[in-house]
Amino acid sequence: MTLDIHSQTDNSKRITDLAQRGSNIGSYGLKGVQYAAHRGLSKIAPENTLPAFIHAGNAGFWGAETDVQLSLDGEWVLMHDATVDRTTNGTGAVDSLTLAQLKILDAGSWFSDYYVDARVPTLLEYLQTCKRAGLIPVPEIKTGTYSDTDLQYFIDQCLSVFGDYQFTILSANQGIVGQLRDLDKRVTIEYVVGAYTEALVDFCVTVGNCWLGAEYTTIPSDVIYATSRGVQIVAFTVNDPDNIVDMINAGVRQITTDYINLP
Repeated sequence: MTLDIHSQTDNSKRITDLAQRGSNIGSYGLKGVQYAAHRGLSKIAPENTLPAFIHAGNAGFWGAETDVQLSLDGEWVLMHDATVDRTTNGTGAVDSLTLAQLKILDAGSWFSDYYVDARVPTLLEYLQTCKRAGLIPVPEIKTGTYSDTDLQYFIDQCLSVFGDYQFTILSANQGIVGQLRDLDKRVTIEYVVGAYTEALVDFCVTVGNCWLGAEYTTIPSDVIYATSRGVQIVAFTVNDPDNIVDMINAGVRQITTDYINLP
């Protein structure tokens, strides 16, 4: 399968060629912003599959966000939902299926027949693809109950490919955030919340080397408090150029997006 930014799917017609986004975004005064592709470039390839990350790399994204959870036999795999039903031809909870069972599923044809060969990636496959594509990995550990051994395995896999700690681990669960910090003092963590508050900024300060990811509609008109506390705010999921401008003007320097539909 040959992959480039202009895929054979109709969805490719819905976005601007992001390979040109550096000069285009400059006209909006948006230089210096880190853009993370939400579940990969998921408007032109099936979410959380390797083709979506390859497209994101070709498009010039800074990083690639994804969702990760454990299989029945303890392997970290990419899947947003608790079940495989929506994005594969299979059924059942992710944690009730072994890696071998997940690997035989078709994870692409629900999106387009062109991606019939796409499979559910492992965390390691995602990391290796990011490395080749020049992307910073931004994996989110989906909320659940994980042992320290599980989470250390996650960190170790990240370090096996990005040994310089050039990755950020996301979680929407304070308990998991605490576990990650206890296990590794150097890894960058992003605490994902529904709404920005100064109290949550303070929590990130307590954790240390912790960013705060918030729904962009809840972020105030400026993030001076967060900046003063040394906490980077990440806005998600921002797809409209006007909203992107608002976030940059507020002081946000990292944005998660499905695509940037510049005129």
